[in-house]
Amino acid sequence: MIFVVDTSVAIKWFVAERDTDRAQRLLRPDVVLTAPDLVIAEIANVLWRKQRAGAIEAAQVDQALQRLPDYFERLAPSSELILPALRIARDTAHSIYDCIYLAQAAGLQDAVLVTDDERFTAKVRPTAYAKFMQPLGTLSISKDD
Repeated sequence: MIFVVDTSVAIKWFVAERDTDRAQRLLRPDVVLTAPDLVIAEIANVLWRKQRAGAIEAAQVDQALQRLPDYFERLAPSSELILPALRIARDTAHSIYDCIYLAQAAGLQDAVLVTDDERFTAKVRPTAYAKFMQPLGTLSISKDD
């Protein structure tokens, strides 16, 4: 199984939030992680906002952004996912940004998007794309496997 990880999950690797423990269970050598290259800019923006709010230090942001690419087996060019993402956005009435992640999962064999975005999950649930999405809160990866 390949896990496409979106920003709502990847941010939990660096900042303690609800279900951080579940997100961190994905960081195992036997788990294949991928994402669109967009994840780097989105994580940078979230971390920068948290730094500006005083929640984290600049050094933490810098360290996180240096390490982030190493967590993924592959960062897919977003430009290659735009047209399928547009189709998904039209079908779900949701943002292209989030649909890029879902387009990547839908385009890979044996892959799912892991997300903690409840609004996006609710929009995708009644569509054919639901089979390519797994909410983080229901993901089952044990600590010891």
